[in-house]
Amino acid sequence: MMPQLPRSQAVTPQESLSPGEDRRAIIEDLLRLVRHICQTPVALLHLQDREWFQFPAVTDELGELAQRLVENTPIDRLRASNLAGGNILQFIVRLPLLDDRHQPLGEIVACDRIPHAWEPEQAELLQTLARQASRQLHPPQLLARAAQVNPHPIVACNASGEAIALNQAAQTLSQQLNIEIAQLFPRFHIQLVQACLASQQYRERIEVSFNQRTFRWLYQPCNRTEIVYLYGHEITDYKQSEAKLLHEALHDELTGLPNRTLFMERLKQAVEQNQRYARTAHKSYPFALLFLDLDRFKLINDSLGHLVGDQLLQMIARRLESAILPRNIGINGANDTVARLGGDEFAILLDRLHDRNEAIAIAERLHELFRSPFHLYGSPLAESETPSRTFHEVFTTVSIGITFPSPRTSQPETLLRDADIALYRAKAQGRGRHEVFDATMHASTIALLQLENDLRRAVQRQEFQVYYQPIIALDTGRIAGFEALVRWHHPERGFVSPSEFITTTEETGLIIPLGAWVLRQACLQLQQWQTEFATYPPLTMSVNISSTQLSHPDFSEQVSQILQEVALEPGSLKLEITESVLMENADAAASLLEQLRAQTIHLCIDDFGTGYSSLSYLQRFPINMLKVDKSFVTNLGVDEESSEIVRAIISLGNNLGMYVTAEGVETEEQLVQLWALHCDYGQGYLFSKPLKSEDARALLEASPQW
Repeated sequence: MMPQLPRSQAVTPQESLSPGEDRRAIIEDLLRLVRHICQTPVALLHLQDREWFQFPAVTDELGELAQRLVENTPIDRLRASNLAGGNILQFIVRLPLLDDRHQPLGEIVACDRIPHAWEPEQAELLQTLARQASRQLHPPQLLARAAQVNPHPIVACNASGEAIALNQAAQTLSQQLNIEIAQLFPRFHIQLVQACLASQQYRERIEVSFNQRTFRWLYQPCNRTEIVYLYGHEITDYKQSEAKLLHEALHDELTGLPNRTLFMERLKQAVEQNQRYARTAHKSYPFALLFLDLDRFKLINDSLGHLVGDQLLQMIARRLESAILPRNIGINGANDTVARLGGDEFAILLDRLHDRNEAIAIAERLHELFRSPFHLYGSPLAESETPSRTFHEVFTTVSIGITFPSPRTSQPETLLRDADIALYRAKAQGRGRHEVFDATMHASTIALLQLENDLRRAVQRQEFQVYYQPIIALDTGRIAGFEALVRWHHPERGFVSPSEFITTTEETGLIIPLGAWVLRQACLQLQQWQTEFATYPPLTMSVNISSTQLSHPDFSEQVSQILQEVALEPGSLKLEITESVLMENADAAASLLEQLRAQTIHLCIDDFGTGYSSLSYLQRFPINMLKVDKSFVTNLGVDEESSEIVRAIISLGNNLGMYVTAEGVETEEQLVQLWALHCDYGQGYLFSKPLKSEDARALLEASPQW
């Protein structure tokens, strides 16, 4: 009858011994089982490298006889023999060990001096044991020879996910971390193994982290076997570099704040949360967006240098963070975000607000923080300065646009646009303040955009006309010249006031082509009238010039070319410029005005009395004429202060050798007082409103006198 294995010694395919155990212990357990199955006093293991192992380990005559027999007799099949030979070996079993390619690894031998009965069940059990012994004693057969020298861990697993072979790198890693290699396998390791075997397809990029080290595993099934190979690769450095690159991609290099990309992603998450609130709670998720822009940052950057400008941006970033810090402290703190969107633009996403007033309170806190100066250090401003760093105390303010979501808000870009619109309104209202977005702001912006589009088409379609308002010489009461005034006749809206579109043309740069066209039309018209109506002195033409035109590098050449093309004497042209335009860049303006004056073109300060009105500036610029603002002329004789201002301007012009023109003359009383004050010219509805060219010609032909 076949002997039964003890329960503790039963071997099944799931009980493969750990590859990390001592090899001799594995062999000892193997031979103990062989001896038990065969019921022999000794069992031996003979490997291909002629190495012998015996159990029990005590060397005796029986073991030596078995070794000589095996070494002298080839084996090609499983054999159990009752041997008679001087009553020395009456029973011997030789069992070949084969690798997974059926190549011989060695053989197992059991022998006895007495004969034994041999049953088929014993042979089957011994074969099962031999197959397991082959896998345990020769793990390199499970792993390709190249895997043993591979610097990365490679593990062979059976269908149950158990590691049955490791290369040297895997063993070293297990020892370094002082853990079983299986502890580095992914969470669903067994399922991955089974899925690989079922589909015969690999699974890749399975990452596992342990003790701040990260590994990536590739699961590769071995064809026609129940084995899956795990190829490991440590990617700790790569993950750290990846994290660094990701941080750099999502954060501003200068300030360390989240950049536009990361901010828009977080804003998108807030909008999605808002949509969930709208579906479940039928209300908006409580968050707010603040869009911030520094006031006059370009002036600081240009005057003190980019080094100081960068320091200022860094310090501003820290102040913005400090403004929201109280909301983000504690377990239940808000998850606010401060970001730099680019240049001097910042944004703040306020999360989990109690109400709208909380966002407004934070905006007010920001204004308060910006009242304190920024202490900055920069390089010397000039070569003559000492090489020590220069200290700067800088003050700046911030304009803020605030917007809140509605249950219908679905796009983060919409919120950012609305906050930008509110920011633009805050700047237009005087800067250093905040505005909350409402629907009327968006409507105004749309209207402004439509106006800009219409203006561009109007320039192309020549929808503009030049009107002419006569200027009267007060000593003779006759027409001395005209002021050219542009008018726009919109094909759908009709007459559009210059106050509505002139500012837009300056902001968009359309004033350059439009201004050149007006100047050309006015000069051409004046040349025709001078030819038709000979007067002495000749008729003049006044044309308003914007700051954008004045700052254009080719403006002087452009004026000269137009005068030559229409054959108009330069002395007949008067260019009117406001005080504020002159002061925006006084040095450049002075140089340009000198070039124009050299062409004998007359220069006039328009709206005099409403701007700087500085004697030093009047002496600095080559000015021929002052034009009294109509607000003073309207109150002439009614308001004593206005009368004194008019009197002072006329006296100032006379003393400096400049002509003076009064705008807005509407009554006989105003005319009489201006004449008495020795004002040179008058202009206003008392004489005529602005006229079309044909009406102005008719007025010249009538030759009126006032």
